[in-house]
Amino acid sequence: MRRNIVYQFKTLYVRNVVEDLIKKKKIVAIFVCICAISFAGLGIRQGNKKIELSEEQQQELDDYNLKLAEYDSVIADVEKSISEADKQIEELQEYNDESIYMQIDPQNIQTVAVQYSLSTGGNVGNIINTFISFINDGALKEGLPEEDQDLKVKYWRDIVSCYQSGNTLNIVVVHSDMDSAKRIMSIIKERVKNYIPKVKERQGDFSLDEIKTSAYVKADSGMTDKQNGHRNDLRNYTNNRVDFKNKLISNQNSKKAYIEKNEPEFNVDVVVNKKVILIKYVLLGIIFGIVIAFAAILLRYIFGDRIQSERDLRDLHLNVLGTYKNGKGYTPDLTRSMMDVELLAGERKAAGLFLNILSAYEQSRKVAEDYKTAMEAAHITGMIGSDVYSNAESLRQMMESGFCILIIEAGKASYKDVEQQIQICTRFKVEILGCILVE
Repeated sequence: MRRNIVYQFKTLYVRNVVEDLIKKKKIVAIFVCICAISFAGLGIRQGNKKIELSEEQQQELDDYNLKLAEYDSVIADVEKSISEADKQIEELQEYNDESIYMQIDPQNIQTVAVQYSLSTGGNVGNIINTFISFINDGALKEGLPEEDQDLKVKYWRDIVSCYQSGNTLNIVVVHSDMDSAKRIMSIIKERVKNYIPKVKERQGDFSLDEIKTSAYVKADSGMTDKQNGHRNDLRNYTNNRVDFKNKLISNQNSKKAYIEKNEPEFNVDVVVNKKVILIKYVLLGIIFGIVIAFAAILLRYIFGDRIQSERDLRDLHLNVLGTYKNGKGYTPDLTRSMMDVELLAGERKAAGLFLNILSAYEQSRKVAEDYKTAMEAAHITGMIGSDVYSNAESLRQMMESGFCILIIEAGKASYKDVEQQIQICTRFKVEILGCILVE
C-alpha cells in the first residue's frame, strides 16, 4: 500500500521519546558513562596545561591580584555599610512616621497621671521596682485584645513612664489625644490590679491603693529636643548612605580603571583548578550523552515507520472518526464523534462494534473505554480487544461483531501494524468503519 510520507516540521512526540529512553535506560546509561569518561579525559588534558612565568611576570601578577583583592575588600565593606544604613533608615523612618511620641505637639501634651500608695511591712523599694519593671520591660503589653491594637501598643515604651517617690508609685501617660491617653491608662490600671497577687507571692503581703488620677495638658521643651534628635538622626543616616554610595561608585570606577591600565599582557589565568575543570568536562559529557541519545530516538520517530498524524492515516485510506490529545481531550468532542459512529453502524445495521487497540498503552485503553461507554448509551454493543494477529479470543470477538474501529496511538503504531490489521480484517471479512487517533 502506497505511503506518502512528508518530512516536515510536525508534532514531535516527546513523551514517547522519553518513554523509550526510560525503557532503554541501561543502554543509555552506558552510553552516557562513555561520553562522561571521554570528556573527563579531555578535562584532565586541559587541566594539565600550565603557563610558565618568569620571576618578574609572577611578581607583576601577584601585585596585580593583591591590588584587586584590596579593591574587593573595600567594596565589600562599603556594600555592608550601605546595607546597615538602609536598615537604620527604614527603622527610624517608620518610627518617625508611626510612633505616638513623634506625633505629640510638645506645647500641647495630653497627659494622664495616676498615683498609688504602698502600705507594707516589707521592702518598699523592691515592691515598687517590681511594678516598674512590669511596666517598662514589656510584660504590661503582652496579650492585649485585638480591639486595643489601634492604640499602637508597640510604641508605648516612649509615652508610658513610671517612677517611685517614697512609698508612692507614679505612672504617667502622654499622648497627642486625651481620649487615647485615658484608654491606655485604664488598661494600665487594670493590668496593675491583676498583677498585684503575683507580686505578693514573691514579696509578701502589702496593699497598693490608688490615691488619685488626673488629666491635664502640659508643655515640655525636652520633648522638642528629643523629637528633633530623631529627625536629625534620620537625616544623618540618609547623608551617610549617600556618602557610602559615592564611595562605592568611586572604588568600583577605580578598580575598573586599574584593570584597564595594569592588567598583565600575558595570560593571568595561570592557576588552574583541575578539579573544577574535570567536573565541568564530566558534566558536559553527561549532557552530551543524554542529548545524543534523545536525538537518536527522536530521529527514529521522525524518519521511522511510525504513524504520526491524521494525514498518515488518510494516506492509508482510513476514515478518522476522532482524535484524542492528552490534556486537551477529544477533537471533535466525543458526542460529535459518536454521531458518525452511530450513522455508520446504522447504515450497516451493526448491533455491535469491536474496538481494536493496536498499541496496548494506557491512553489507548482509556479511549477505548470512553467509546465503549458512549456506544452502550446508544444501544450499540461495544467490545474491546487487542493483538488480534496472535490473540484468538480477540479475533473471535471481532469476527462475531463483523465491524471494527481501530484505536491507533501516534508514535507507537507503525505503518506495518496498520497494514497488518487491514489485511486480517479483509481476510476474515471484518469491515473497518474507521479509526481513532490517540496522541
